[in-house]
Amino acid sequence: MTSTEDRARAAMRAIGGTVQGAPPLRLDPAPGESRSAGRWARRTWRRGNSPRMRSWLAPAAAAAVVVTVAVTLVLVRGPQNDGVVPPPALTSFGPGGVPRYYVAVEPGTGKGDSPNGLLAGDTVTGQTIPVKPPPHMSFRSVTAAADDRTFFAFASQAGGTGTTGLWFALVLAPGTQNMVTLASTAIAQQSGVAASALSASGKYLAVAERGPAEGQQRVVVFAVDTGRPLDVWSTKTAPAIWLAESVQQNLLTWIDGDRAIALSGYAAATSQASVRRLSFPLPSGHGDLIADSQLIWSPPASTQLACALSPLVVSVDGTSIACAATSIQVPPTLSGSEQWTTSWRVYQASVRDPASTKYTVAYQVTKQLQANVIAQSQVLWASPSGSAVLGAWATASIPSVSPSPSSGNGPSIGTSTSSGIGTSTAPMVLVSGVLPGAVVHVGVMSHGTFTPLRLPRDILFLPNGGIAW
Repeated sequence: MTSTEDRARAAMRAIGGTVQGAPPLRLDPAPGESRSAGRWARRTWRRGNSPRMRSWLAPAAAAAVVVTVAVTLVLVRGPQNDGVVPPPALTSFGPGGVPRYYVAVEPGTGKGDSPNGLLAGDTVTGQTIPVKPPPHMSFRSVTAAADDRTFFAFASQAGGTGTTGLWFALVLAPGTQNMVTLASTAIAQQSGVAASALSASGKYLAVAERGPAEGQQRVVVFAVDTGRPLDVWSTKTAPAIWLAESVQQNLLTWIDGDRAIALSGYAAATSQASVRRLSFPLPSGHGDLIADSQLIWSPPASTQLACALSPLVVSVDGTSIACAATSIQVPPTLSGSEQWTTSWRVYQASVRDPASTKYTVAYQVTKQLQANVIAQSQVLWASPSGSAVLGAWATASIPSVSPSPSSGNGPSIGTSTSSGIGTSTAPMVLVSGVLPGAVVHVGVMSHGTFTPLRLPRDILFLPNGGIAW
């Protein structure tokens, strides 16, 4: 056992021995669910002076009472042998079928070793609950099961590398006494983690990681109840499928009713984007990432460039690939400005025709940007059929933009070849923390229509893998 794991488990044991219960946290239940625990929407609280926390619709006196208990959680000691996913419950959805509840990484202050917490939120009402990390730990990424209640969060030692750590199960129970339950899991500490994906049933966790051999990349499937590794795919002869030492977004997606895993990759050395299908389970428990998988999407160069700036999103039925395709043009009549266009595209994935260029456009935005304005866009979620996507874009004024090294959570803004607008080289940085005036749009896109949702304004600028529905 490593020193990191020693400290993490010691901290969990210490808390587990002192926390026996917690006051109820209120989350508005979906239609048909119990409301015996009260109405979450009537409570008001704030967490410190954080500008990201939302005030609630309640008198100030009620808010003062709730603030003392709102961040208290039940930390369950040890794995839960009776399964992670709770019994099926009635739920409601947002526009386009977006799941009602989500969990997101809430970045710390950025000062010293300030750890990342989690934010459990309601897509319909916009209400949120903060979740503190275990002592000396910091959350890095989150993934979700299909029940809209069960989430797995990856956490590492605060101030340490973001790719070595443990998994915690977070379960939402709207309308009950214990609204949020955070539990340790049976899965042992892993190193070199690039991404993870919880299966729809909540029974399996797929992890993309740097293997023990130099240059090796592999995908491991663990049984959630026992923590035992079940299947392993690996390669060290093929070009790198994902960036080493970096947590990445949407790299793994369970598809076809937990019968397969979609592996999305973008090899910088070859400029080749791809999505491969890994059939589960493997007959022997071991396989090759390339030889024992099927290519279902790898478009030609024109599409590669269009989608290179946006993480891919694979639909859970495995038939659709969504991305935000961005282009920049300099109109001859508009000196000092650029025309920025993003279209949220949905491509068809197919073993028979993985290089198909056919796509539909869920929504498109075109803006004239001056030299001191930057813009970013992203796909966050796609419906099972790909008919709707959850997308976001933002614009912000900035005095100057210059290339900067990557922070480890993803690429940084660079400069374009003409006016310095940063959308032409790399997206998804924490711009909102630097530019409070950023204008963020997030909502459901389908057939040319845009329906805004009540989500945190910083949702576009979370760390990679920082939100799950």
